[in-house]
Amino acid sequence: MRKEKASYAPALLPTAYEILREVVKDYPSLLESTDQLLVELTARRDGREAVLEELRNYALRNFYHHDHHEKGPEAVKVILGIFLESVTAPEGRRVRAAAVVGQDFVAEIEGHHAGDQF
Repeated sequence: MRKEKASYAPALLPTAYEILREVVKDYPSLLESTDQLLVELTARRDGREAVLEELRNYALRNFYHHDHHEKGPEAVKVILGIFLESVTAPEGRRVRAAAVVGQDFVAEIEGHHAGDQF
């Protein structure tokens, strides 16, 4: 989906997203993909549906890291918060639908791990 690397400027990202970086900071390539996703989340309004799908995929691919990190539950809350915020997005029905699908998916994973850290 990404044709060019997003430029990353930590100071420009919302501080609420920092927890997502912290959970994967020991994995350089994962940190880089997290940074790219966060830049897209904060910068892009066009193509928001695709960014939400990417966030859903990111949550699936990296659930192990979130599940095994002491601050993993906080990271999942941030991801869910992004989906919840997008449910009321003015961008249109498809963006809201993508947000609901992503939110349901992450909540389902969290539910399966209710006895674990989550």
